[in-house]
Amino acid sequence: MAIWSDVETKTGRGHQPKPWQARPFAGLLVGWGFFAFVLAAILATI
Repeated sequence: MAIWSDVETKTGRGHQPKPWQARPFAGLLVGWGFFAFVLAAILATI
């Protein structure tokens, strides 16, 4: 978390919106796609 707080203090001056905040649907799609991929890999190995 120390690295994350360091990044936050550097970008806090301009306070630019983060990519996943600007496009929350894209981040959600990537997250669920990764979850589905892991789930499929687990089911394939059973």
